[in-house]
Amino acid sequence: MKIFNNNISFQSLILFTVFALLTFYIPFNEFGCTRNQIIGVVLVLLALFSNTIVNAMQITYFVPYVSATAFSLFGTGLHIITLLEFIFFVKVLAQYKLSSKELPFLLAVVFLELFPIIVFEMPLAELLKLICCILLFICFVKVVIKNKGTLELIYMATALGVLSSCIAGMYYVRPVSEEVFDKSITWLRYCGLWTDPNFLGCFCLIGILSLFRLKPQKFVFQLMIWAICAVIFYYGTLTMSRTYLVVFALLLGVYFYRSMKGSGSMAFVAILVLAVAIPALIGYVEMIENNRVVGNAESVTSGRFEQTIALLSGQLSDFSLLTGCGFNNWEYIFTLAPQRGASHNTYADIILQFGLVGIITIIVLLTKYWKTVKEMAKFLTTINGLPMICLLFYIGTLSASHYEFVYVIAALFYSEYKAKPSIVMKRV
Repeated sequence: MKIFNNNISFQSLILFTVFALLTFYIPFNEFGCTRNQIIGVVLVLLALFSNTIVNAMQITYFVPYVSATAFSLFGTGLHIITLLEFIFFVKVLAQYKLSSKELPFLLAVVFLELFPIIVFEMPLAELLKLICCILLFICFVKVVIKNKGTLELIYMATALGVLSSCIAGMYYVRPVSEEVFDKSITWLRYCGLWTDPNFLGCFCLIGILSLFRLKPQKFVFQLMIWAICAVIFYYGTLTMSRTYLVVFALLLGVYFYRSMKGSGSMAFVAILVLAVAIPALIGYVEMIENNRVVGNAESVTSGRFEQTIALLSGQLSDFSLLTGCGFNNWEYIFTLAPQRGASHNTYADIILQFGLVGIITIIVLLTKYWKTVKEMAKFLTTINGLPMICLLFYIGTLSASHYEFVYVIAALFYSEYKAKPSIVMKRV
């Protein structure tokens, strides 16, 4: 069966569809019920009987349901995403072995994290999580590069996962006295399955940009894509997130800038859209600013930057400055600035978790592969790089280093860069 420009067997399509429907059904059930336990087992069995391409689609579909959600397991008692990843790793690495560079890199990561485990009591489970994240990146790259036409299928699964999780969030039965909307502010902000509306905003934009990557063969499918984009965008606006609107405006500008080159009609359309969109976005941001205040008239979002600075300042006088306190070692990170929360900045988290050793290592790698880095930067400014641009913007406002979607989006970007190096210099 042909979907867009890609062939997928009827059996694979059925396996993915059943997986998607069962996942969508989980939040509708009572937290921790037997029904969800059974569904979790069935999801794992479906993954076992699927090929590596379908496994990749299943993971990308499932990721929005377990990234920064209030109760990521929905009371299933199984860490489903970890089991799905393990099945994926075993299948991919059995077919495509780790290269001579990948295995030493994994061993080096394990060695560098031994010190935080011993000195800063970093949980061993977080080391395993870090290894899983790296393997997820490696395996996605291998599957996409080795299987032509896989990229659009994975992007389609990503968009469908975002859409279904947004809808399911409206009906999620929370196990505590919480509601779908955050009422700590004067305007209702849609949270859905997530603990932070900004994560929902990030997923909405990634879902929209994933749909932009699809190339349907029939006009009716193109109309369907635009309709889904509109629905996802609507859920994004319900978050009342200024970050969402600002990043959306930036991505819209990049999209039209690249599209206008060599196309007079597209330039005309872009001018019309931007003439309407920019004033509307400015007005909407001002409305959010005026209404998103609590009783003491202090902005709800104020303090995030101060939290980041407080944590980094606390590390300056701490021994963890040298080696970092370890991957996702939040218990220790919170001691660096008592009474403060997370940094809400993944770039700051890299410093906190890996210290000067990690920063120096990154600088050395960037210097060694500088030519490749420059080519990837050029590729980043194409329309194909928009999902990665979105991710790079958003992780500056979220602590997301331990979530799978970061590594999946990065892997898809890198895979496309490796598969089509000629597009780096091509005008869109």
